[in-house]
Amino acid sequence: PEQEITIAGSIAPLEDCYSPELAPDDETLITEHTIHAEMLAEAGADLLLVETQNSRREAVIATQAALSTGLPVWTALMPCSATEMFNGDSLIETAREIVEMKADALLLNCCTPRIAAQAFAILRQEFPDKRLGVYPNNLEGSVSPELFTDWALQLIDKAQIIGGCCGIGPEHIKVLTERMASHS
Repeated sequence: PEQEITIAGSIAPLEDCYSPELAPDDETLITEHTIHAEMLAEAGADLLLVETQNSRREAVIATQAALSTGLPVWTALMPCSATEMFNGDSLIETAREIVEMKADALLLNCCTPRIAAQAFAILRQEFPDKRLGVYPNNLEGSVSPELFTDWALQLIDKAQIIGGCCGIGPEHIKVLTERMASHS
């Protein structure tokens, strides 16, 4: 059967996502993210995924750059707890600003499944009608495909987008896909 394919162009922080203090000044962020977003749009991306955003400042600037292309934009924030961005900014305040900017989806990524679930619950309560998603990591290697799938199935009726970040591999996605098929 013919399948519709969507190509996402990724816009990550300009510096290491685990070192938000290295982010350059606003002018540099605006210039670099705008150039990158325009290049992805010109290359034929169907949507822009502003991901692994570790601070409110860069998340807002990168999202604005992506939105300026006219393409759909999904913005993924990187929490370090249920309430804080990786750099300590308020997760909910950052999320509110991204939602007000009219990003098409708001996601969480590059955090543990536990933090992702806790932060997701807060976002779902705050934004009951917003398209939300989550794709946690498995950097410690302690999340088996079965545990990942059990976790994901708890969110299946609340999240519109579910996936995996670093350390969530094809074996995790395979088990999730198989269990989702039998879940529906």
